[in-house]
Amino acid sequence: MHQTQFQDPKHKIIALYYGIFALLGMVILGNQLLSIQLSLLVLIIILVLYAQLFFMLMGAIKYWKRDVLGLKILFWISLSLVPIIITPLVIYYPKVTTGFFLFMQSSFGFSSTGFEFHVAYDTQLTLLNTSFWGIGINLIEFFLWLRFKNIAANNHISIAHFKNEDLELKRYD
Repeated sequence: MHQTQFQDPKHKIIALYYGIFALLGMVILGNQLLSIQLSLLVLIIILVLYAQLFFMLMGAIKYWKRDVLGLKILFWISLSLVPIIITPLVIYYPKVTTGFFLFMQSSFGFSSTGFEFHVAYDTQLTLLNTSFWGIGINLIEFFLWLRFKNIAANNHISIAHFKNEDLELKRYD
């Protein structure tokens, strides 16, 4: 039998957390969109960031209802918010919710380590813009990801992949 509900006593707090930050991110990203020049590449990057926020909002709504699909979506969204990746080709610095980031950067003759605490939306996804290399982790999202993983395990829910029935639009009359 396909399980449709899960147990989490803090599901409404978690859903509000992700839902509010998804809406805030959409507003901030929309405001930034009005102030930049658009090229095809910039438009594609913005669409990817909007997709992430849209799925985060949908996951939060489903999570509020304790729907398993919400758990799966927020599991993958939180995992996407854990790493910081800095290369000469791509920078991915996901500042979507709250974050306590630990990171290391290096370039020729220069290296640094540090931490940063951040609240609200300021994701950076840049192409061909740096000579730095770096890596980091968002500890808050990492622990939320572990929480989603434990909730799934305790409720005997497989979150390794989505099944076709999870992605179908359902109509309730």
